[in-house]
Amino acid sequence: MPRNLRRFLLSVLILMSSAFGASKAHARPNSRVTFKVLYNFTGGSDGCCIYAGLNRNSDGSLYGVTYSDDNLTGDGVLFKLTPNQWGYTFHVVQNFSAEKGRECRAAPTRDNRGNLFGVCWGGGAGDRGTLWEYSRSGKFTVLHSFTGPGDGQEPEDSVALDRAGNIYGTTYTYGPGGSGTFWKYSLTSHTFTLLHSFADGDDGGLLPTGPRIDKETGMIWGTTETGPNCYYCGQGTVWNYDPSSGTFTTVLNLDSTDI
Repeated sequence: MPRNLRRFLLSVLILMSSAFGASKAHARPNSRVTFKVLYNFTGGSDGCCIYAGLNRNSDGSLYGVTYSDDNLTGDGVLFKLTPNQWGYTFHVVQNFSAEKGRECRAAPTRDNRGNLFGVCWGGGAGDRGTLWEYSRSGKFTVLHSFTGPGDGQEPEDSVALDRAGNIYGTTYTYGPGGSGTFWKYSLTSHTFTLLHSFADGDDGGLLPTGPRIDKETGMIWGTTETGPNCYYCGQGTVWNYDPSSGTFTTVLNLDSTDI
């Protein structure tokens, strides 16, 4: 199924779900549920074109990223919304750049100490994307710049953190297999490890979504957009990775009979 068609169908489902939810809310009004605009972006120095959601800190602050600006000439920002007695105060805490990362599409992920981690679709040493950290003390650091052929490019979705201090993520495309990668970054040793390179075989290819960790088992799960055994076609795959054994497994091929 083409990527644009998938996104269209997802949008239709969201609209249908919203309409259904609205009808239920009308039948059973809940005065505790209200809609409020927290901040209106101008498209200037505060950025615009937000593709991702927000991450909430323990103090109630909200963090997010913008993709660019109104003219699509800027590199986007990392912003913070701080609660106050009137609502929220908007702050730009970091301006992205060609060196630090740009065109960020994924919501940041927070660890239990208040440090934020995220990826940008472009920028970095080879303009292939970056993995970054924004510490609780306000320091911004590029942890890894993607190279394309060696480790993938265009990371699109949020990263996942395990209890041992490892960051797991995916790139949409490229890598040794040509169709995206699954990787790990250790915050203890500050090393980047390529765990699997997708090659349009049984594993599928192209990863617009990031990995998710099963908190009970520690297994890491993910999906591909295309495949299996199909270059830029097919319905995709479901895969998992066992960190304890280092085993990658294609769990399900989403052919036409599965969906």
